[in-house]
Amino acid sequence: MEEGVVRREQWMPPAAVFRFVMDALEQYQSVGAFPVEIDPYKVPEHWIPLIIAGTLEWVCVSGWWPWLYTGVFDTNESYKWVYRYEGRYEFSPDHLVVYRENAELNAYMERINNPGIEDRERSEILQFIWQDVFDRFKKGRPPQEFVEPVVWATLMWVLSEFGRDWLGQDPIFSSIYTYGVGYLTRHDKKVLDPEKVECTERKIGSCASCGEQLWCVAGFSQDGHWLYLCNACIVRAAAEGHEVDKWDKRVKSPKCGSETCLYVGCPHNPKTKESIEEAMIGVGRARVDAYRNNYLAGGQQGLLGNHSADDIVEYFSRR
Repeated sequence: MEEGVVRREQWMPPAAVFRFVMDALEQYQSVGAFPVEIDPYKVPEHWIPLIIAGTLEWVCVSGWWPWLYTGVFDTNESYKWVYRYEGRYEFSPDHLVVYRENAELNAYMERINNPGIEDRERSEILQFIWQDVFDRFKKGRPPQEFVEPVVWATLMWVLSEFGRDWLGQDPIFSSIYTYGVGYLTRHDKKVLDPEKVECTERKIGSCASCGEQLWCVAGFSQDGHWLYLCNACIVRAAAEGHEVDKWDKRVKSPKCGSETCLYVGCPHNPKTKESIEEAMIGVGRARVDAYRNNYLAGGQQGLLGNHSADDIVEYFSRR
């Protein structure tokens, strides 16, 4: 989420995270991953607790880390289907994000077997640990070679099954873990109740009334609902006495039935390819009549009026 991971005020992770981290550090030490020999049981007692707390605080404040490693992802489903909220409000694709979880994308197994933090984590977290945790509490900074393993172990706890409850303090993660899906509005960052959200299985650009996928489909207020309707269905709703915005230009000056829409594939459009061709021929016939009447009356003579018949014959004979 753009504003970071939400957490409850004064809410700390379970103290068992300390035991998880210590166990992970022992594993880390056993494979020789420490650049130097450091016994985690003989360091100052405040080092590990403050690094753990600082790492988790950074995860919450920065916001991006869980989205990259936990397997929770933006499905882009709102760009495929029309979603409706509380049966009366349909979302524009760019106003709703649909999140789900794919366990195979969770990086826990890969990273627990390859101890260490990544460069982008190193560049972001270490300074936060030193400056915003140890300096803030006026405690001496631990060395980088010790901070990194503790940060890694703490992040592994977040990715593990034990970290799910802690991440679940965030409403969107809670929704995903509870319902298998999370709905977030882009404009006000509101997490929606999944039980009130419906995937209509209509493709984007399709009309809520007739179901046709047309260029003129757009949001429209009808009977207190916000629906995506085509112009023909908007006009019909207004004619049938539904509660609509009568000042909407699509009601006052509908595109349907006018010369502005020539889409012959629309089932609401009375025009056909043949009728458009006939109309074009009719216009052309009128223009020819006007042309004839004009030059006979001594008006503009057109291209032919600037030449004699002999001129034309001579011109083409030079080819």
